[in-house]
Amino acid sequence: MVLFYQTALAQNVGIGLSNPAYKLDIKGRIRIKPDSLGQSGATPGMWLDNYLTGTEQAFIGMENDIYAGFYGKAGAGWGINFNTQTGNVNMGNSAYNLYRLNLSSNDFGLALYDGSNNFYGGFKTDGQGNLSILSANGTSFPARPVKHIILNPPSQGLGFTPGNVGIGTNAPDYKLTVQSGRVETNTNTSLLRLSGQNPVMVLSDAVSDYAYIKAWTYQPYSGFSNGLVLGAAPGNAIFLSTNYSPTVVIASNNNVGIGTSSPAYTLSVNGTIQAKELRVETGWADYVFDKTYTLEPLSKVEEYIRSNKHLKNIPSAEDIVHNGLQVAQVQTQMMQKIEELTLYVIQLQKEINQLKKKRK
Repeated sequence: MVLFYQTALAQNVGIGLSNPAYKLDIKGRIRIKPDSLGQSGATPGMWLDNYLTGTEQAFIGMENDIYAGFYGKAGAGWGINFNTQTGNVNMGNSAYNLYRLNLSSNDFGLALYDGSNNFYGGFKTDGQGNLSILSANGTSFPARPVKHIILNPPSQGLGFTPGNVGIGTNAPDYKLTVQSGRVETNTNTSLLRLSGQNPVMVLSDAVSDYAYIKAWTYQPYSGFSNGLVLGAAPGNAIFLSTNYSPTVVIASNNNVGIGTSSPAYTLSVNGTIQAKELRVETGWADYVFDKTYTLEPLSKVEEYIRSNKHLKNIPSAEDIVHNGLQVAQVQTQMMQKIEELTLYVIQLQKEINQLKKKRK
């Protein structure tokens, strides 16, 4: 060992060099050994004093037989330590050392500043299992987010603007904006997949649920089969809209309206219906041909028509205007009149045949 001692005025000591510039100037490695093996508080290291009070402030050295680090006597404890077996670095608590860098804090975890001491982002925990990724432009943490957070290139990654999240874009204009320029061979652009057993997405405000979109994939309820379900919470309707106006509505009483938002019947249509065929399941009027059926004399029929201006049991024009045409009912009543007319014609034919016989 070569030991040099400078002038009494400078009082610098050098080990391995002849011109020490500091109180202790060493050329080469230093090895610090414990006072005694296995004794608590005897781990090797070096104390640093507070330059104002001259009291012990910080310790640099071994925490135990595994960890080396920095100890703050004023309350920080082992704020930073290094696991000599795994290479993991811990900040805040040496008990959490599962990863290469472990941050333990119930407040702020990691803050990122630029060269002018402006805060631009960070990671924060609240001690209740929640993790926040923050973005801001200011000198204090936390600050109101006004900057973007971009993960990966905008065309592939995740971007944030104040209150909005973008996937594939760094300028989302809604709470969640998903954008992709990739078009599949089937001309589709795949943007979102909800996967799971009976996956459901609920639409609500801060207080109540209003509607949901669900895929039945497993054990559907009675009346359902596997497929897509559009649903509304009890008391709410489902609307299909075009041009920002309701086109089809399924009311909370299960009535369906087309062209009307207040359907009064199981199906209410405000407009014209075109169909190849219409099937109405109802009763029919074949009871007219029963032997017990009483056919009114034509004189009575004529008397009723003169008084009421319409056939008996057939709605009047005024009824149709005010109440509409009940297709099943009126079809049955019209068939009743047709069958009655057939019986009248048969009667007349019999009378004609009798007259012909008399003339002979």
